[in-house]
Amino acid sequence: MLLHTECFNPYHTNCYFLTDEESGSTVIIDPGCYFRRERTRVQHLIRLNDWHIVQILATHLHIDHIFGVHFLTKAYGCPFGASPLDNDWIDRAPDRCREVGLEVRMPFVSPTFSLAHGDTVRFGSRRKPCYFNFILQRVLPVMSCPNNAGYPLLSDSAVLLSPPH
Repeated sequence: MLLHTECFNPYHTNCYFLTDEESGSTVIIDPGCYFRRERTRVQHLIRLNDWHIVQILATHLHIDHIFGVHFLTKAYGCPFGASPLDNDWIDRAPDRCREVGLEVRMPFVSPTFSLAHGDTVRFGSRRKPCYFNFILQRVLPVMSCPNNAGYPLLSDSAVLLSPPH
């Protein structure tokens, strides 16, 4: 599994691209691309790397983690998943933008599927799929890839992504 990170929006939120090297299947986590140039950058990366976007995930549903969800789900026809514990943030997102002085530039969409504590997210080739667990935590999260290399990741979220046991 390959990991690529971009930093987007006025909050400098990290967005993660997890890609299966064999198939090019890619999961995007926390697509906070607010500005047009950030959305253009994502499209360029997808074309350049021949990524096939299969899922969009959010570690939580604060505005800085979901600015790009509508754009990506519409452009690539992929599902969007997040914990239902944060669903109320979707309705509050336009007001939250105005509260912090940001223009509401896009619709905010609800997840099309729910992720719960312990769910396994699988993607990639059938022969050798990539996978990780979605684990709700209230500690400094760390993502571990299947090769057990630890990456400090998602430091502001309440989610731990790790390989299934």
